Amino acid sequence: MRELLSTGLIVASAVVLGLLVFTLGKSRSARGGEGGQTTAPGTRRTTRVLAGLAVVLIALALASLFLFRFAVSVEAVANVSLGKADKIALSVTNKGMLPGDYRADVTLDGASLGSVDLHIPGGQTVSTYLPLNVAPGKHTLGFGGTEVSLHVPEPARPHVTDLTVAPPVAKVGQAITLSGKVTNQGEVSCVFPKGLTANGRQLEGIEGVPLGPGEERDFSTTFRRSSPGKYYLTIADVQKAVVVVKPIRLPTGTYLRQRVSGGLGKIDVKNGYSRDLLIYLTRYKQGSSSSFIAWHPLVPVLCVYIRARQSFEIREIRDGKYYLYYALGKDWNTYTRNFLNVDTRRRFKKPFTFTTSSSEWYTPGWKHTSVEYRVYRVELGIPISKPGPPASKDVPALDFPHL
Repeated sequence: MRELLSTGLIVASAVVLGLLVFTLGKSRSARGGEGGQTTAPGTRRTTRVLAGLAVVLIALALASLFLFRFAVSVEAVANVSLGKADKIALSVTNKGMLPGDYRADVTLDGASLGSVDLHIPGGQTVSTYLPLNVAPGKHTLGFGGTEVSLHVPEPARPHVTDLTVAPPVAKVGQAITLSGKVTNQGEVSCVFPKGLTANGRQLEGIEGVPLGPGEERDFSTTFRRSSPGKYYLTIADVQKAVVVVKPIRLPTGTYLRQRVSGGLGKIDVKNGYSRDLLIYLTRYKQGSSSSFIAWHPLVPVLCVYIRARQSFEIREIRDGKYYLYYALGKDWNTYTRNFLNVDTRRRFKKPFTFTTSSSEWYTPGWKHTSVEYRVYRVELGIPISKPGPPASKDVPALDFPHL
């Protein structure tokens, strides 16, 4: 508006100056045509009025330019941690000498955001902040005839792949390592892994590393848990589970499974190793029972715990053929129902066959009954004076029975 006023004053000054020149020219013509007669008093008065008016208009035009001149600047302040520009600074400088009021519309990508009214003292700059909430990307902001490009950067977006946790089952207090690959798909740097949670609670003491925009790197962080349980680890919307257990040592002779009782067969086991022992029996082939547990080769029908340097007699084994497996280890736990650290997995090559037979005979006045059943003796970790071919063989973990 003030620029239009200045322009109008300049145009009016030009018109008045034109009239002044025309009047002076007419006066000279009249003076020359009358043979040197003096100019009429009315003409001189008109000339002086026009000259004075021209001076005033020129002075006002110059004053409007130098007393009321506004310069506009726009500065976007982006809250990059949220990926949004939450406010924008609009600044107007009064380059004139007198105070004035400034009003202008504000637009974003062509849409009106309202108007701004500012009172600005002469020679000073006044700023105001306009609330703004825009998505990341490029935008055009208009204010007072000025357009600026506004770029709101994408927030830091760590993208995690190949996430692994080791060990998947850990003891209380044991170091657990979470590792993988991370790529920052945003345009803002961040610290990673920031925000690692276990069952929704922030893990303390996790040291992060800076990750620049577009940067890809391998990462690894270690933590411990003081309480047993199942923990769901969440980082950058990717989740992995880890189980923390409190190992126990069972008494010798603890049956973890016993589904072949009712017979007379026995196995006398002597554990000569410095590690605790688990003895498993599995069916050699499908029995008469149709249940899954009765015939599946990796589902034991019997499992018993024997501590290191101790012996135990397994009794009441029902007739049939069985494979005998054994495992040596430590840190047995109720979650996996196995050792956390298994040193050995083996199986005897030949099946153990249990049969029961009876016979009767008579003597004068007496009836005699004889019952025969099978008893095996298994000595593990005991030196043999005349060693022969090994009776057992190593078994991969995938081919070993499990409870």
